[in-house]
Amino acid sequence: MRSIYEAVHIADAYLIRQLLEQEGIPAHVAGEYLQGVVGEIPADTRVRVMVADEDSGRAREIIREWERGEVVDETTLNALAEDAGAPPQEAASARAPQQGGWGWLAMLFAGVAIGVGVTWAGLRGPTLEHGVDYDGDGGIDERLFYSGDRLLRVETDRNRDRKIDQVFHYDEYGSPERGVCDDDFDGRMESREQYAHGQLASKRVDRDGDGHAEYRSEFLLGVVFREEWFDREDRVLKRVEYRQGIPAQGAYDRDGDGRLDTARRYDARGEIVGETPLEPRA
Repeated sequence: MRSIYEAVHIADAYLIRQLLEQEGIPAHVAGEYLQGVVGEIPADTRVRVMVADEDSGRAREIIREWERGEVVDETTLNALAEDAGAPPQEAASARAPQQGGWGWLAMLFAGVAIGVGVTWAGLRGPTLEHGVDYDGDGGIDERLFYSGDRLLRVETDRNRDRKIDQVFHYDEYGSPERGVCDDDFDGRMESREQYAHGQLASKRVDRDGDGHAEYRSEFLLGVVFREEWFDREDRVLKRVEYRQGIPAQGAYDRDGDGRLDTARRYDARGEIVGETPLEPRA
């Protein structure tokens, strides 16, 4: 992929992408989700339009024609408005003159039309989907779903195999409320997380897919305070309790009879320093 256009803003980039695609050139907008977070991540926040290397020459010529006002028509702008969720007639006033150097003025009006369309779509409240290609390989690595300007869900392909392996749902304040993960990337979501006020509250892992969580952990203000491992009969095999995120005490089933029979002691660094047999319960 090659960058052939650096946009003034996101609407500008989408307009150029639409022009190229109507000419049969697949195009990708890179950097659209990095705008507005400068200072939070050390990244290049420019919004650029990317095309395949073999299409770069023709794409640049189309853009030059656009800037000269030679390739703008009402059909193009109406299609762009529809992509943004606006009624087609709202783009009619953005049509550029066919002569003279009015391309940039047309682009400005088109940007306004897009803004109106996005606002109209947001007020109407449909679910909108945005895809992000982080590595520029043409595949969608993350999808974000919105209702208006509210983030509903994020689906992520962490290992870039074109399969979703992490899904998080968000509340009306934009904080995570629950999520599922495929941490071994076998195609099944074995891990489930619950959040309270945006902080991790509990985690359950069902590794064999039998509907029974073999691993369970609890969190307070996002900090783990208990971990437990279970057998198929839901008996505790091992338990570790934490203080300020560091193992403080624990127990495990040494002989595998389904009963915790050995206690463990930990030092201030969370290292095991001793074990003591537990008395059988009466």
